[in-house]
Parts: sequence; structure tokens; C-alpha cells
Amino acid sequence: MSKKSSFSDLKRVITYKRVALLSILIGVGIMAIFGYLLLVGNYEYSGKDITLDSIDLTYKIGSFLGAVIGPFWTLAGVFLYYTALNYQKDEIKKSQEATQIQSFETTFFNLLNNQRSITENIKGIFTTSKDLNYSRFQIMGLDYFRISKQALNYLFKSISYKKHLGRFSEESLKEEIAIIHEEYPQYEHELLLTEENDIQKLKIFNKTYNLTEDIWDNLSRTEVFEKEKKSYELFFKVHHYEIGHYFRHLYNILNFIESSEKHFSERNIVFDHKKYANFIQAQMSSFELMLLFYNVLFFDKTKRLVLKYGILDNLAKEDLINTSDYFEQTGIKLKTRDELLFS
Repeated sequence: MSKKSSFSDLKRVITYKRVALLSILIGVGIMAIFGYLLLVGNYEYSGKDITLDSIDLTYKIGSFLGAVIGPFWTLAGVFLYYTALNYQKDEIKKSQEATQIQSFETTFFNLLNNQRSITENIKGIFTTSKDLNYSRFQIMGLDYFRISKQALNYLFKSISYKKHLGRFSEESLKEEIAIIHEEYPQYEHELLLTEENDIQKLKIFNKTYNLTEDIWDNLSRTEVFEKEKKSYELFFKVHHYEIGHYFRHLYNILNFIESSEKHFSERNIVFDHKKYANFIQAQMSSFELMLLFYNVLFFDKTKRLVLKYGILDNLAKEDLINTSDYFEQTGIKLKTRDELLFS
């Protein structure tokens, strides 16, 4: 029930109660006046003295009082009855509203628990290079989102590198190591091998996420934002089987809030939709928010709901691949970490 509607109903009920009370008081007042006059006064009726002992006179006075006072008290009864019906109607309506809100909350928190379960059980295979050794490993749960950010960072570095490094292969790695050992003194080995390991990591990501020379060449002259966006696109193509379910379920929760908001609004029921959206945001890590930022760049329906409910309000610019301000390109206004802390 809306505040405006509730106030209007309350005002109407108070008016009815006042009218009923006024009718009762008028009736009581008339009765009191006639009672007083009968007790202290002498009156003539058809030329005869009126006394309290006259039964006929008492009957006539009673009939007169009933005819005068009766309508006032009947009116009071009608208004009091109507007031009682209004109270009952309001209580039934409040009970129905509470039931609808409770039903929504039950479904919403079940969906929220499912989202948390999806987050905790999400898993994927990632590749990297450590000490010039190629390795694949499985990551699960919240670590999945942390490693995903690392993968995006490496993809972005490879796209932004001065040249396309090619794809990783064990044969080329052995050749590079042989050249280092043959052409450089011992004291330079460690530094060069570290640099080579970093390059091999980028090559691994080129291979894993299919960053071809044509793609790199097309992106080499684009803005930083386009490179970031492409980094996520390449990442999503490989991991959409894992992360697609996560984002689809998140979209359905937001869509459920919006549809419920419309449902309650049509019925003038007060519904704090923002409160429920905050529950979603509260259980998302900064790594999840970062991936969501890039995801909504490709899915307009999700983006609209994410912006409407402020899901990215607590995402800091520093949590992105690059800390540039992309408001003009995305329509998403982000704050720095300091701004979030002191706002």
C-alpha cells in the first residue's frame, strides 16, 4: 500500500469517526436538554399542565425524543459500522501485502543462495608458465575470479605489447633458452631467463585465448579501452561454459527484482527494491565486480539492470585492467578507491 493511499484512507476513517461522534453527542445533548426541562419546568400542552405523573405525556415525549434523536444515533451507527469495515479491509490488505512480500523474499533469498553456491563451485582450467615450464591447473570458487583477473591482465599486456609474440611452443622455448646460455655470460642468465619467462607467459596466453597476429594487428592502433574490451572477449570465448551460468543467473535475480517492483507498484505496495539489490552487491567480491563490468559491455539487458540497481557502485577504478575513466564509452561511472573510502 502506498503512503499516499494509506494517508487518504486514514483521513477518511478519521472523518467518519468524527461524524459518528458528533451525531452521538447531538443525540445525548437533545436528551439532556429535554430531561432537564422535564425536571425543572412546567409546560402547557394543548392547554393542560404537564406533569411527570402523566403516562400519556411521558409516552408522547418519548416518541418525540426517539423521532429526533434516533436518526442521529442511527447515522452514528452507520458511520461506526463503515469505519469498522474499513479497519477490517485495511488489515486484510496489509496481511495480503505482507504475504506477497514474504513470498518474494523467500524466492529472492533462495536465488541469492543459489548464486553463492554457483560462485563457490565455479571452476576452470588455466595455463601459465613458471620457471619456463608450461603448466595447466584447475581453479575453483572465489580464486577463479582472482585468477581470471590475472588472465585478463596478461591478455591485455600481450595485446599492448610492441609486437605480436606468437604462440607458445616447447620447441621455440628450448631454442630461446639455448641462445641465452650460448650468447650471454653467466651473470646475465637469471635476468634474461626471468624476462624470457614473462614473454613465454604472454605466448601461452596467445595460444590459450587464440590471440592471433591478425587480431593483434587490428588492435595495435586502437584505444586502450578497445584493447581491454577485446581482452575480455577472448577470455569469455574460452571460459563461457564456466562463467556464462554465473552471469545468466545474476541477470535473472535482477530481472526478478524488477518484475516484482512493477508488480508491487501496480498494487500500490511499498517495496524497497534497492535494499534487495544491495544484498546482491554485498556478497560480490571486487574480482566478481570487475568481471561483471566487462561482461555488461557485451550484454545490454544486464547492463541496464546493473546500472539501475547500482551493482557496480562499489567497484573501484583500480580494480579494472586499466585505471582510465571509461564513462564516455560505457556510461558507467566509477570512483577511485579513495573516493569510495571517503565518500
